[in-house]
Amino acid sequence: MTGTPTDFKAISEKEPRAAVLSDIKLRWIVLACTVPLLFVIERFGVKISLIPILVISSIFALINLAYLFAINRNLLSDTAIFAVSSIVDNVVIAAALFFSGGIASPLFALYFITLIDASFDYWTGKKFLYFVSVIMVSFLGVFLLQYGFAASGAVFFDFLAKEAVLVIGAFFAVKISTEMKAQETNAKKAAKEKEILYKNINTLNTNLEKKVAESTRSLENTNFMLVKKNISLLAAHEIYLTAGQSRTREELLQHILSIIIPLMKGTRGAFIKLTENGSKGHVEFAREAFGKSKFSDGRLAVEKDGIISRMINDRKGLLINNVDDIEERVIKSAVPNGTCVISPLSSGKNVDGLLVVSNNSPGIYNKSDVELIELLSDQIGTLLQNRLLFDEANRKADGLEKLMKVTNSVAASLKVDDIISTALSEGINKLFAGSSGAVILPEGPDNSLRVKAQYGYGEKNILNRQIPKTSIAGFVYTNGRKLIIRNPERLSFFNKGVDSLYIEKFALVVPFTSKGKNMGVICITRPEKLYSHDDHYFLTILAGSIARDIEITNLYGSIKKDYINSIYALAAAVDAKDHYTHGHSTTVMNYATKIAQALNLPEEMVEDIKYAGLLHDVGKIGISESIINKPGKLTKEEFSIIKMHPQLGANIVAKIDSLKKLVPLVMSHHEWVNGTGYPLGLRAEEIPLGGRILSIADAFSTITSKRPYREERTIEDGITELRRCAGTQFDAELVEIFVSVLRAEQEAERELKENAHKDEEKEKKDKKRIRVIMENPSDTDEPEIKDDKFYS
Repeated sequence: MTGTPTDFKAISEKEPRAAVLSDIKLRWIVLACTVPLLFVIERFGVKISLIPILVISSIFALINLAYLFAINRNLLSDTAIFAVSSIVDNVVIAAALFFSGGIASPLFALYFITLIDASFDYWTGKKFLYFVSVIMVSFLGVFLLQYGFAASGAVFFDFLAKEAVLVIGAFFAVKISTEMKAQETNAKKAAKEKEILYKNINTLNTNLEKKVAESTRSLENTNFMLVKKNISLLAAHEIYLTAGQSRTREELLQHILSIIIPLMKGTRGAFIKLTENGSKGHVEFAREAFGKSKFSDGRLAVEKDGIISRMINDRKGLLINNVDDIEERVIKSAVPNGTCVISPLSSGKNVDGLLVVSNNSPGIYNKSDVELIELLSDQIGTLLQNRLLFDEANRKADGLEKLMKVTNSVAASLKVDDIISTALSEGINKLFAGSSGAVILPEGPDNSLRVKAQYGYGEKNILNRQIPKTSIAGFVYTNGRKLIIRNPERLSFFNKGVDSLYIEKFALVVPFTSKGKNMGVICITRPEKLYSHDDHYFLTILAGSIARDIEITNLYGSIKKDYINSIYALAAAVDAKDHYTHGHSTTVMNYATKIAQALNLPEEMVEDIKYAGLLHDVGKIGISESIINKPGKLTKEEFSIIKMHPQLGANIVAKIDSLKKLVPLVMSHHEWVNGTGYPLGLRAEEIPLGGRILSIADAFSTITSKRPYREERTIEDGITELRRCAGTQFDAELVEIFVSVLRAEQEAERELKENAHKDEEKEKKDKKRIRVIMENPSDTDEPEIKDDKFYS
């Protein structure tokens, strides 16, 4: 159903592939019709070998599939398939004729199908005669196979008649195809004339078209730029949407490349970070379109006057058709091979990075891709700069939050040692993890520097180590300068014998000042990694906080000193009215303090009880000395006046703001737990704890002191009296606690005297001892030495 296998140049206008595909379809049609037809004929008594026919049909179908497979997979050329199929078709038809009745087979009509198909395909003139000859020879072959040379005259006549019919059919097929081809030729001629006419019309419109083209070209360029801008804006919009979901800069870069790489038809993308004013660069992040990316982040030198230097200066993108042709190592570390487009990423005035998109296939990018990546780089550069500022703000906010926790923990302290040690340890743990640190303060009249707090340093102890002014800390303290240290040995003022104790390879040394006066130095250090400017920022704030807290502590100490002096002055005024009670207020203060400490009360409460003990009788200032110093028993009226002193004392104390909290204690120190005390008649728990403590301390001091109306009594007498009145006048539980305190003091005193007697000579050499020496003034001229912690 095709042409000869050798005449490849006798191909008409019809394409070989189309002809082969057309023949394949025709074969399926023939198979679909022929096999059922043979079954029908066989039912009417015509002798047909169906099995061979079916085998031939199956083989023919497989061959047809092989044609289709070969042409789809391009295993053979279309013309080769066409040539081979012409031979196969005639062989198959001959075989089919032989097994279906020979020259009398109804399949003889298949020859006419091939003739008609050939006349319309590629066979013209003599070539068609050759094709007809091939068919007639194949039919002759069927005749000879069937009859040999012993055929009868009628059979031979029938054979010749059919050969004649083939010739006649071929003639009419040629005539019909020739006529139709002539009509086709005329149609083509008419079409060509029409084409000429159209060409003339087109020629008339050429000038107009040129003018329109020139006008539209500019518009197209503008539209193309707008399209690229729209693409870049859409990409930027998508990037900005994902930017908010990125927790880290690495995640953000990954999201950006996941959008840019497919948009730019890339197989790989990378961000190159430029440092040291563009003199060095490294791959900050890279991503493959498929699979994981492997890249080296080593810092490489940028070629002087090279590709990157030109881009930094020109702020323009660049197309590299083949990476193998360049020498810029920074770019090659991001793009191993292929072609790429690169554009600078700028943040304000500086170019601090490059965006690179590459494809493994050279020559895939053009100028428009460079323009597009330039537009994208503008958007991405702004985004990265904003994210950098955002991350920096977050880091500072996080650091400031941690710093606030540190300062809050420090604010609770009112001792300089506690302030600096807490600030140092909490600051390092919360802000500078993995660091060691020291606080160095001036000390003494010459302001010599000493380490007053340390944290870390392993087993090394540098506390109270003197630091000379000729050292790094001394330089910072003297000049008030802050230092970020990469290698301390390079500093001209490095003191190896001292600075190596508290400074490792990397360090931050910051002074802390108050009102322009240097108050000390704080240093943090570690063996690896340089401290950042953020670290410097936070340590400077921490140093300022330490200076402020030290100043507040010093101010508080000064105020507290004045406060205590005021209390002692009032107590002295009371004691001055009666030489018999001189020291009574101090004694009550000491006893009350010991009871409060034995109860493990908070320090602030112990302090309130202490100073309330010192001022408990301040109201006696308003009572006549004649009543206070009366040697005999007081009258009822005089006792009523004495009973006013708690109220008078409370009124005096209430006038001083800093002492107002002592009013309830001064007011209640003569209340009884059974409610019969004065001035308010409070009972049990209604009496403040401090008031109940003062009541015991005041009574014990009074019992064991010399009074105008009696001699002093012993400690045991005082204990007996306290226990007798426990539960009525005094809190029984507090009485026993006070007794245990006294017993402990007695035992300590006894041991002290024994040890003093045994080691007297040795103790004289080591230190001065303070003890109670009870001697008769008449027997010696030596002054009486008393321990103010014990009274008898």
